[in-house]
Amino acid sequence: MFTDLLPKAGILAMFGVAAPIAATDGAAWAQWGLAGVVVAFTLWRDQVREARMGAALDKQQAWVRDTLTKALAQNTAALQEVRRLLHPKDQPSRDDLDERWSSP
Repeated sequence: MFTDLLPKAGILAMFGVAAPIAATDGAAWAQWGLAGVVVAFTLWRDQVREARMGAALDKQQAWVRDTLTKALAQNTAALQEVRRLLHPKDQPSRDDLDERWSSP
């Protein structure tokens, strides 16, 4: 949230410094003219695009992470099943595991 607020505050501060706020005549504001409108529109459009792209990237990364996690879990279960089928006597019992971890 703070990282989103900082660029907006910086743009607002630059606008505040550069804008002729104290000017009473329209000549100072007329200096901004079309260039000011274009810059303001470009800043707004880019901010909207960045927000949209950020949301899309987050969604894509979540899908990839979830898909890979599910695939890893399925592969692990399959490998454990293959090991159990190939080596049924090698499987330690619950008592063997407790003894292994409790001995110094």
